[in-house]
Amino acid sequence: YASSGNHEFSKYVGEATEDAAYKAESYDRVQAAFPNDLTFASRVVNGVNFVTLDNVYNTVTAAQATRFEAEAKKGLPIVLCMHCPLDTPRISRAADRYWKRNDLKAVMDASQWKEPRREPVTRDFVAYLKAQPLLKGLLTGHYHFDVQDRFSPTAIQYVVGGNFLFHGQEITIA
Repeated sequence: YASSGNHEFSKYVGEATEDAAYKAESYDRVQAAFPNDLTFASRVVNGVNFVTLDNVYNTVTAAQATRFEAEAKKGLPIVLCMHCPLDTPRISRAADRYWKRNDLKAVMDASQWKEPRREPVTRDFVAYLKAQPLLKGLLTGHYHFDVQDRFSPTAIQYVVGGNFLFHGQEITIA
């Protein structure tokens, strides 16, 4: 059970513009390596609904938003797992500091992920998430460093760096 990231779809990092057409070139091969639908999936474990969705280019589709709303109707606590973090003050500051000082820019400038630049479906979905009381946590990555911040009154977002840098984080859900 996994949530994919942009590197799963990259043939060579930095060799092309990463967009939907580029991802489509390798999507079937990547999907075949995972047991769950990478676009959207949910699995209940010990009464917690773990929802994964593909936001590798920092967007969410209307179909994903609708499916998430259906998961919320189950009434279970939700942990959302996706690749790109959602903007919060602490995470945004950390991204700005990290990527401005790093000569090896593995991702685009973090300012491209600021909420005002998001397209309407993703912007509305983020607003919905911030008001969703069943959302208890977000597990994200993409930035290549570890940081956490409160996302909403009920949820904390955890950003974990890549395993290639020996990053990992254990989170206990009580």
